[in-house]
Parts: sequence; C-alpha cells; structure tokens
Amino acid sequence: MTVLGAVGSVVVFQQIGDRVPAIGIARTVPFGQQVTEQDLRQILLPTGSELALVEWERSDEIVGRYAVTDLLPGQIMTRDAVTADRLPGPGQAIVGVAVEPGQVPVTPLAPRDQVLVVDAGESSGSGVDASVLRTGPIDVGSRRTVDLLVSDVDAPRVARLAEAGRAVLVLVERR
Repeated sequence: MTVLGAVGSVVVFQQIGDRVPAIGIARTVPFGQQVTEQDLRQILLPTGSELALVEWERSDEIVGRYAVTDLLPGQIMTRDAVTADRLPGPGQAIVGVAVEPGQVPVTPLAPRDQVLVVDAGESSGSGVDASVLRTGPIDVGSRRTVDLLVSDVDAPRVARLAEAGRAVLVLVERR
C-alpha cells in the first residue's frame, strides 16, 4: 500500500508539473465592459496543448482592457478577447433609448445583438442599424433603457427618436 501511494503521488506530481498556469474567466464580463482582477482566475492547462491562452503571469496585461465579446465563466482567456479601445470607438456613439413594452421584442436583447431602430411615427423610410451594448432593468413605468452602439452620423437621429418616445427596436440578428 505504501509503495502504491508513493507511486500515485509521483504520478500526480508529474501531471501537475506538466501544466501551465493560464487565465480563465471567473465571472461574466459583458461585451464592452472593462475586465477587473475579480473577473479572472488561475487555471492549469496541459503544456503543449496548442490552446490559444494567456499565461497567468500576464494577467496585468488583461486587467483594465475591454471585452470584445461576452466573456463567460469557464472560458480560457485569449489575447483577441480584449482590446485597449474603450467603447465607443472612432466613428461610433452610444445612445440610451428608453423603450416601453411594444417598442422592443419580448425576446430579451443581449449584448452584440443587431437591431434596427425604426421611427414609430413614420410609415415609410429606413431604420438605423445599431448594436445592443447592454439593457437596463425595467423601471416602475414599465420602461427599459437599452444602450445602443450606433455610428456617430446616426446618433442624433436615434437620440431624437428616443427623446420623442418613437424609437422601436427590431431584432435582426443575434450574435
């Protein structure tokens, strides 16, 4: 028994020795949000696995950057999952649109969903393409604010529609 225990310990030690500390995601970081130390955790991955990973010792290079996609618990951090660029980027704007039931699908909107912002008071005309950045909670008036990422050229039109309460969000593509 003693010999088997010793052999087992050696095998376990060797397996641990063949692993590299890497960065894993500890909690959800939505698209566009800044990554904090609490969002990351150390994981051990086999060496030579050819996985695109970021070594744990480089976590200071990830903290403070912004998620370019939703980062979910259990995922392995890759360098292309974050950027130094904060939203909105060049040529972009963020517009908050308060919508009431009927101005937004019942299907919950998620970050990066593509929507078309349509003027409810116009019978014809085209809408404005936008990407959902995040959605707020429903307030006491049954309204929900949705932050939309739009081109800076379209931002004034979307802001006017939002202010007038005429913005209708149409879900056109899920990401």
